[in-house]
Parts: sequence; structure tokens; C-alpha cells
Amino acid sequence: MDKEIRKTNKIVYCFCGVLIVTLIMLIGYLCHSAKLFRDSQARIVETHVNHIMKIDSIFYDMKAIILSNDSGTIANSHALLSQLQSDSALFRREVQLSQEEMSNLVALHIEKIENDYAQIGIWGGVLSVVFIIFGFFAIFKIEETKADAKEVLNDVKKARVECF
Repeated sequence: MDKEIRKTNKIVYCFCGVLIVTLIMLIGYLCHSAKLFRDSQARIVETHVNHIMKIDSIFYDMKAIILSNDSGTIANSHALLSQLQSDSALFRREVQLSQEEMSNLVALHIEKIENDYAQIGIWGGVLSVVFIIFGFFAIFKIEETKADAKEVLNDVKKARVECF
């Protein structure tokens, strides 16, 4: 009987240990995933801002040169100014494309997060089923133990009656 209790305790300790290790791994994965997500979003925004700054600085430098006091030395200043105006339309289009690209990348991140939470939900469902199975198994074992205890009690009663 003592050996059976030790075996049962060992199984319970192993189950609890595996459960705790699994929870720690899940929490670690979630923390790691959240950190990667924040870093990736920061990189997306930083890349977008750097791209806009580069485009803006090119056009700003060109405009500053054309509109500077030395613009009289530039022979084609009017042609350059008209070119700058057409390039500003290109600049606006470039900014719009960059913003669309950033929106697409953020949408991909949101889909990844939704996928991660769906996977967590599925694993939660699987764990719930496992716990329900263990619960039914425990109830079955309790009923079996009760039946064994009744048998032993009946045997003791019969042995007691036979002794007297």
C-alpha cells in the first residue's frame, strides 16, 4: 500500500513538474514574441522615417540651391525650378508608396499576432480536454477505490463474524 502511494505521489509530482515547465515555456515564448514584435515595429517606423527624411533632404537641398542668392549664377534656374516642382509630385508619390508599404508591414504584424493568439487558444483547448480527461480518470479511480474499500470492509465484517 505504501509503495502504491509513493508511485501515485511520484506521478502527481511529475505531472505538476511538466505542467509548470510547460507554463514557463509558454510565458517565455509570449515574452520573446512580444519583444520581437515591438522591435520589428520600431524598425518599420524607423525605416519609414529615414526614407522620408532622405527624400525630403534631397528635395530641400535642391530647393535651397535654386532659391539661394547665388541662383543667378545657375544658368538654368527656371528649368531647375520647374523640374523641382515636377519632382515634388514624385516626392509626394514616394511618400505615399512608403506609407502604403509601412501599412502593409503593420498589417502583416497584426495577422501574425492574431495567428499567435489563435494558436494559444487551440493549445488552451487541448489542455482543457486533457484536464477534463484527467478529471474523469480521477473520478473513475475514486469510484474504484471506494468499491475496493467496500470489499475490504465486507471481508473484515465476514472475518469478524466468523471469529465470533
